[in-house]
Amino acid sequence: MFATRSRVWFRYVPTTLLLIITYLTFYFALDDFTDRIMVSLTALMVMAALFLQTNQSMPRTAYLKVVDIWFLFCIIIKFVIVLWLVVINYVRQMEALRGRKQQVPTHNGKVWTNVNGSLDSAVTITTTVITANKINFWAQLIIPTGFFAFVFYYLIYTVTYRTS
Repeated sequence: MFATRSRVWFRYVPTTLLLIITYLTFYFALDDFTDRIMVSLTALMVMAALFLQTNQSMPRTAYLKVVDIWFLFCIIIKFVIVLWLVVINYVRQMEALRGRKQQVPTHNGKVWTNVNGSLDSAVTITTTVITANKINFWAQLIIPTGFFAFVFYYLIYTVTYRTS
């Protein structure tokens, strides 16, 4: 009984909390890429350290253990989050560059061509945030959906694995 509780408390709870912390970076400001990526990468390194520590404390086997599957999933999902953050930042930067080269209509119907452009810089930033915002929104939906689907199948697998 105690071994089961310690396994949950020292393996599954910390990894889930690290995954939640990594996921919460999608709620940081879109223009705050440095903080978003640093939190995600730090959580990824801590997860790798936990995986190594857990692997060293368990007996070696020729096959993947159930806890190995859990750790690998958590590491992969954190890596996907890091990639997603990089894509969001890249889209933000490309849209800002593209917006500076295009003509932007103003409120009085005239067109500014970015010659001195304080007004059209503000307009292109708004356009960029909307595009990056959509990608960020989809990430906020897809990551937890994938996590809960995996946890559901993981629990079914562990119950089936223990009975067979």
